[in-house]
Amino acid sequence: RIACLQTHVVLNKTPFMLLFAKQDSDSSAARAFPTNATFLRYGSNITLSSPDYSCWLHSHAHLYPLKYSDGRGSSYQQQVTCYEFRDPNNAWTVLKYQEPSNDGQDSGTVVNSFGLVRNRDVVRLAHASSQKLLNSHDVAGPLSPIKQEVSGYINYSSEFVPYLQWRVEVLGVGGGDAILMSPGSKVELKLFHVHSTQVLTTTGKRLPEWGFQQYEVVTDRVTDGGNTRWILNLVDQPATSGNDSLLEEEEEKERERIQSEDERRKEVQDSGGGLLSFWEKYIELQHHMVTAHGNLGDHQFGAKPQSWPLMGKTLPYWLDEESNAQVTLIGNPVLWWVGTAAIFLFVGVTSFYLLRRKRGMLDIPTVEFDHWFTTGSVLLVGWLLHFAPYFFVSRVLFLHHYLPALAFKHMLLAATCDHLYERSRLLQPKAVARVLRVGYYCLVAGLLLAFTASFLAFSPFTYGHPSLTQGQIEMLKWRVSWDLLIRIRT
Repeated sequence: RIACLQTHVVLNKTPFMLLFAKQDSDSSAARAFPTNATFLRYGSNITLSSPDYSCWLHSHAHLYPLKYSDGRGSSYQQQVTCYEFRDPNNAWTVLKYQEPSNDGQDSGTVVNSFGLVRNRDVVRLAHASSQKLLNSHDVAGPLSPIKQEVSGYINYSSEFVPYLQWRVEVLGVGGGDAILMSPGSKVELKLFHVHSTQVLTTTGKRLPEWGFQQYEVVTDRVTDGGNTRWILNLVDQPATSGNDSLLEEEEEKERERIQSEDERRKEVQDSGGGLLSFWEKYIELQHHMVTAHGNLGDHQFGAKPQSWPLMGKTLPYWLDEESNAQVTLIGNPVLWWVGTAAIFLFVGVTSFYLLRRKRGMLDIPTVEFDHWFTTGSVLLVGWLLHFAPYFFVSRVLFLHHYLPALAFKHMLLAATCDHLYERSRLLQPKAVARVLRVGYYCLVAGLLLAFTASFLAFSPFTYGHPSLTQGQIEMLKWRVSWDLLIRIRT
């Protein structure tokens, strides 16, 4: 054990030594401006994705219904949702804050603007396809009445006042700093609605048919709650204009500021300040490895461990843009459920044998019992070791976390079938054994046919081909909780 620990420490220390040597030999490169990095400009097209629900801020030409099913009225403005798939309607244009007109109201029109977008800037977001500006007002959310509706503003009349200003709060960036878009790095931000001081969020609730089952987007007064973070992705920068020289000058100043900060940081490190010892780095690394996934929120396709043995959830990976062809993590339901039944069968049969042996009744020879008990126990413990720990994990979990335990469950099914066959073969009298053996053969043949039929029926979800109709998908949705996607409805 001591030797293993020493080897582990050496393997962890080597990368730190190599990185330290690399920094010493190439310190100028460490201070260089990131390759292919660019600053976010006004007029850029962006997307905002929710890391908690894996969806994009989205809008389309459809409006909120005039009245909801509970009798509440809406703004009858353009819907803003969170959509799970990449789509041109996920793109938004970043515009500069526009001063209100003489009557104190925002005109709600899109105007050209230039300059660098900086942290804590007040901006407006225009839907790239429809040119509707992102708006929020004192109207209850469609599914969350205590929250505020978000919409694409339509100017029905002067009495309907738009509130189109949003303050950008980039996490981990100083106030006033230009927003740097660097390949491989992630820009996380929050959008605060200036008029209401609430934050843009998605609730994870699916809208009804009028909202195409997409996620509800609202503003929430609880600004530090979950689902308020958005990942900023740059689609394209604005076309060149006569202001390019001013922009380039502004960007050059930002580059100099970043390089100056890097140089000051390097001077502190060279003087020994701020450097961590190896053991401090080692402990910090172990801490991050343990807690890396602890802050992951809920996910629409997340699955609790208690749902895994009976496959209570599935996990969609891909959906074709023009059909219902899809790739979804879904097991062979019949094999999955029979395997779970085998666990209870093993426990029941073993308990029966043990109770009988306590009373001195040896139903099977000791050698055979030891073989059965050892084989089954090893597989059962293997299943438990790969399954039970997830009940103590706080992060979001998915069906694929059960796959290692699934292998042990299926091996236990095979061991149980083998034992039942051997017992039916050795029973006395021979006539009874013959009848049980025929029954066993029929049972195994029936299960194999059921496994094969189930595999063929669900293979389109595994291999993405062929595309199924809406009716076929609904017929295969054996459990209401399964997530089988439907794009083309007939």
